[in-house]
Amino acid sequence: MRVFLIGWCGSLPETVEVVSILKNKSHEIKYWILSNDSAIDKSKFPEIVFHNFFDAMNNRPAEGVDDSEFPPLDKNFIKRFYEAESIILTMMNKRYEWMGIEERKHYYYRLLQYWYGVIERFKPEVIVFSSIPHASYEYVIYFLARELKIKTVLFEPFWINDRMLIMNDYKIGSERLFREVERVRGKQFALADVSADLTEYYLMQINKSADATPGYLKDIKKTYSGVNWIRVKSKAFWGSIRRGIFFERVVNFLFKKFWRNLKKEYLNVQSKPDFGRKYVYFPLHYQPECATSPLGDIFVDQLLAAEVLSASLPDDWLLYIKEHPAQWLIRGINYFSYRYEGYYKKMSKLKNTKIVPMEMDTYALINNAAAVATITGTAGWEAVLRGKPALVFGYAWYKHAPGVFKIDGVKSGREALQKIAAGFALSEQEIINYLKALDQGSFRGYFHYRKKILNKVSKEENTVNLLNTLLQEFENIG
Repeated sequence: MRVFLIGWCGSLPETVEVVSILKNKSHEIKYWILSNDSAIDKSKFPEIVFHNFFDAMNNRPAEGVDDSEFPPLDKNFIKRFYEAESIILTMMNKRYEWMGIEERKHYYYRLLQYWYGVIERFKPEVIVFSSIPHASYEYVIYFLARELKIKTVLFEPFWINDRMLIMNDYKIGSERLFREVERVRGKQFALADVSADLTEYYLMQINKSADATPGYLKDIKKTYSGVNWIRVKSKAFWGSIRRGIFFERVVNFLFKKFWRNLKKEYLNVQSKPDFGRKYVYFPLHYQPECATSPLGDIFVDQLLAAEVLSASLPDDWLLYIKEHPAQWLIRGINYFSYRYEGYYKKMSKLKNTKIVPMEMDTYALINNAAAVATITGTAGWEAVLRGKPALVFGYAWYKHAPGVFKIDGVKSGREALQKIAAGFALSEQEIINYLKALDQGSFRGYFHYRKKILNKVSKEENTVNLLNTLLQEFENIG
């Protein structure tokens, strides 16, 4: 089978070993986009076209690929990809915020031109992504593959220890998990029937005195605190000097410090929640990130989601919104594309809507809520485990879990909240059954060093699990 590999870490021995075994099993790896390509002995893979991640991100061709041979695409072909174009133009906020709309569009046309040319030249039968495609070039490849009827395989880590799902279409989700959900429906599984790692995770989530903060968030907070924070700022300082923008940065700092910034705007509109009222809790996502683009679809615009929720509320209910704890840590407090001036103010003026202080405990807000709303976030999953219904706008991995209501507008929002107000309740049995399905429908592994740090699976087990999962998927495709 002719294979493209997208986003596989080049310095992780397990992924290289998997590629070697696939080659020995007569699969043709034609193209490999990877970080740290210098860590690989490319002489062992002379048949593979290697493409450095940063070159791909910056729309530079792979070594040995002459993109001048790929002609510009015609109007009718480009029109087939209007959905992808809309998502990618927003996705480009992550690295190309400085680009105007016309420059972004031309950049996108060039991406489409290059990757269509590559696909036509090497004719892959399956394209394997190490995660949900959420970089501009990745999404172009993914959408081209779907349009050209080329099979896609996507891995999705979902931050329960080292668990991962495999799927072919992120909008559909993991069919393997869905089959397990159907298989356990109506059964009477006990927690003892669920693997130890998932059982431990569940018990931690329902223990109100335990620290249930996700590992990735703890890692982010560690990176942006103490000595690590000084390292990050020092790197940014010397980087600004090298790029000749130090004084511009100083001016921006003074402006945001003494004039207008995100934090000041937030503090001006925040108010303490009243746990005696019925409310929906809507914790915002960190942006830009995969969880809202592409997984949120049009609800990458979280203000739109807030407007839908506000318009859906029963008259005597409130909507509590809280910013993501990592948003200002990573992005800073400058206004930018996803948090523009007036963003929090507009939310605070929505009917029956309040912005709650950042220091409010998210689990107290979940535990006291009538429902939790999210685009695709962990908070929705944590709510379900605590017996709370979740209103989900995007393509969350847990979309088939009990207590999840899919929201696509005011009509579905009102219908969901009417059911919840009428006494909708989740049973512990439904949750345990879903954990059993998740146990059987997922596997343990990782593709990147950062996830390796957060996980416990051994190098050997990771290699075997990645390989066997992929081979089974190839067999199903074939």
